Amino acid sequence: METNKHIAHFEIILLQDVTMPLNLWYGEPLTRYQTEQLTLFSRQKQKQALFNGDECLSFQLKEMIARFFMNRNINIEYNNLVKTTREDKKIALIELVFGQLLMSKKIDTAMLHLDKGFHIAQKYLNATDYFSILKRHELLGVLKLDNKPSEPKSLSSLLVEASIIKQFETRNGSGKSYTGNPHDTLG
Repeated sequence: METNKHIAHFEIILLQDVTMPLNLWYGEPLTRYQTEQLTLFSRQKQKQALFNGDECLSFQLKEMIARFFMNRNINIEYNNLVKTTREDKKIALIELVFGQLLMSKKIDTAMLHLDKGFHIAQKYLNATDYFSILKRHELLGVLKLDNKPSEPKSLSSLLVEASIIKQFETRNGSGKSYTGNPHDTLG
């Protein structure tokens, strides 16, 4: 089931010429084959968009996603996109995508970008999307993040891990963040 969702996410969202909605999760890990396909698709669409004088942010973001899962440093792309983008809604998308990518590898600055993106995106979200993202970010906020990237995890895996940590904290009655070994979230 998880594999089918992953393939559908990749083929329906990433390999299509569609607008990237603010409410979706773009940090699902990609295989090498998928990153290569996405890179080719994104570059072709960027060239076409530039030739036609069209917007190409979504294709730039899709290429950034592919590069991230090729273990490339995407900080330069992220910084360039943020500096050259003027519209709040687009900046929100950049921040959310970047934060989701970082979160997939549990990198310590992920929540900073997720929170920033969500704050900017709030005025563009309907109530359902707003509360869905709010709940997702609150749960992800309990994860132990590190400056060293871990192996990429799907959103469902991250949410299960966060739920276990939250249950552990609730059972302990502490309400405090888990401070044990960051690689041992099961206690």
